[in-house]
Amino acid sequence: MLGVGRMGRAIAGRLLAGGHRVTVWNRSPGKAGEVVADGGREARDIGDAVGGADVAITMLADDAAVRAVALGELRSAIGGDTVYVDSSTVSPECSGRVRLDPAIRLPVPCPDREAGDQPDAASARMKMSLSHGDGV
Repeated sequence: MLGVGRMGRAIAGRLLAGGHRVTVWNRSPGKAGEVVADGGREARDIGDAVGGADVAITMLADDAAVRAVALGELRSAIGGDTVYVDSSTVSPECSGRVRLDPAIRLPVPCPDREAGDQPDAASARMKMSLSHGDGV
């Protein structure tokens, strides 16, 4: 989980509650304490967070943050078998840019719409629709 603000912490908490291993990273240090206390691991950097991961999820603040992370360090750190999911609330242009970037060599699902907020994510009531570059 890259980004552990309110929504990132809620999603990480649900994943931990479901028995998944969760590694978190945040652009601003000091936000991972709650997830670590619940059994998660805090990564030193993006490469440490996504190395060997089945799924890498970004939950970032805005378009600029998603572009900086997804098209920056994540692009070179993510493994070819890792599924990338951007759960950030960003513009369709940003989602499209990330999804279609030729350097990201894997399917990149990007949310079209999220129905819910932090309490919904924490209680597993959040709904999300996904799109893919191939119309999947």
